[in-house]
Amino acid sequence: MKRWLCLALAALILCGCTEPAAPLRGAQQSMKGWELYSWQEAGTWQFTLVPGTNRLKTWDEITQEGVAGVVTLKARLATLAEGEQVFWGTELAGGALPPEAIVDQVREYCKTLGLSLVLLP
Repeated sequence: MKRWLCLALAALILCGCTEPAAPLRGAQQSMKGWELYSWQEAGTWQFTLVPGTNRLKTWDEITQEGVAGVVTLKARLATLAEGEQVFWGTELAGGALPPEAIVDQVREYCKTLGLSLVLLP
């Protein structure tokens, strides 16, 4: 029994010494791509990422799904399947693009994920 316990402990220790497995890529897909919205609220940039549709969304719909900060947005983007298109628009009143440094950060992150980011006027 002691020998088995020692072997099991040694196996656990050895398993902990290996490189962690790469995280699985996101698998979320949308036939019409994804819509990304951004706005500033109380000094913090808010983002909403929703499946693309053929209809305009209301400001309430967009802000209801919002997440705070670029780190949280990146976590949401990482759930998308490689090759997905993300359309970043500001067509609704109250929406705006963040400063260029944040836009560049999101753009580069999308590239690393294999996502196509399209900035809309």
